Amino acid sequence: MSEQNKNHNDFFSLYLKYAGVGEVSPILHRWGAIMAASVLLSRRCHFKFGNTRIFPNLYVIFMGESASKKSTAINLVRKLVSKTGYEHFAPSETSKGKFAMHLAGISDVKGNSKERQDLEEALAAMQAEKDGKKKSERISESFICAGELANFLGFSNFDFASFLGDMWDVDEKHMVSYKTAGEFEIVNPLINLLGGNTFEGMMKTLPPEMMGQGFLSRCIFVYAPAAKKKIAFPSGSALQDDKLLLDYLAFFANFSGEINLSPEAKIVLTDIYESWPGMMDHRFKAYAGRRFTQLIKLCCIEAVAARRNVISVQDAIRANTWLSLTEALMPRALGEYGAGRNSMGSNAIMNVFYAKPDVHWKLDQLWEQTSSAFDTMLGFNTAVTGLLSAKKLALDNGHLTLTRALIPHGKYIKPDLFSEYLN
Repeated sequence: MSEQNKNHNDFFSLYLKYAGVGEVSPILHRWGAIMAASVLLSRRCHFKFGNTRIFPNLYVIFMGESASKKSTAINLVRKLVSKTGYEHFAPSETSKGKFAMHLAGISDVKGNSKERQDLEEALAAMQAEKDGKKKSERISESFICAGELANFLGFSNFDFASFLGDMWDVDEKHMVSYKTAGEFEIVNPLINLLGGNTFEGMMKTLPPEMMGQGFLSRCIFVYAPAAKKKIAFPSGSALQDDKLLLDYLAFFANFSGEINLSPEAKIVLTDIYESWPGMMDHRFKAYAGRRFTQLIKLCCIEAVAARRNVISVQDAIRANTWLSLTEALMPRALGEYGAGRNSMGSNAIMNVFYAKPDVHWKLDQLWEQTSSAFDTMLGFNTAVTGLLSAKKLALDNGHLTLTRALIPHGKYIKPDLFSEYLN
């Protein structure tokens, strides 16, 4: 293995070893590693894209049943990021206005926010001058790290979700007006989000009417599968010395500069952009329009993880492969969310198959497992027919079986690069 590839793999391998052996899917831990890097890189790392800049911030939501250890993976990210001295965590419960004030660095909700912000900025400028920094380097950042996303967003909060959608790719100051505090500005904003949710929680927190809304189209939904085997006592870190991983985190926290693109990588990324087939699931139509931006964000993280400021062909292939593998399971991550009036019952049926993917079910057996989710047998039959038509289920000698998620393939997709996470 070349030294370049060895370094490239180091951070993610170290993170996985630190996570230890337990019931958390390695896929969640790799996304956790990506999020840790993203948070620590902040706005100090950027990719010039036409007249704008792309930052490595991400909105990632782990989707799965209550016992799929989503919070365990999310809490590990928070723990490791905290070890670097990072303090910009979002409040666990808040509102759109209060979060905007938190992002702007305004703590007192009473009085005139603009006057108070001017004073706080003056004090910050004095401190920055003392520290040898320019005002333009100030970053208004926040890491939303929520094992239960519903606790942070609340239920059906369209305004808050819309605000987060708007802030995903802002590259200038953002003016906000909050009814109890007046008008103020958010300078150089940057938000990262890592949250956990279930199908039921999703229906309440972000109801299907939000599907075409900007926030959801900027989210990457990661399927959190149930544990393949029960492990009563997780192993904890398998690293002999955690310092190796902490050194990587410190490197991310201190990295600063523009990420460039090698000529060869530019050709590869252009080909990926032009030939990407899209996603068959209609629910991701709006996501498709931002897919290339997501890919560039991941390319930046892959490059910096290799301790480089130039995206290579290998970075592009790794980022595209990992994103493609995740996208292949995004329909499963959302379950039957936004799939129509039978969505609750259909989701109950699919969860039976996800829990035991190798079992073939007779119709009456499946009814016994899911009857509480339906008002009538007719509703059950309609849901099963819909799932068969959508090719999510198949018939095999009178039994219902789960249609396997296809592993994506393509010129720039190499699943063998991630065998340690997929097996």
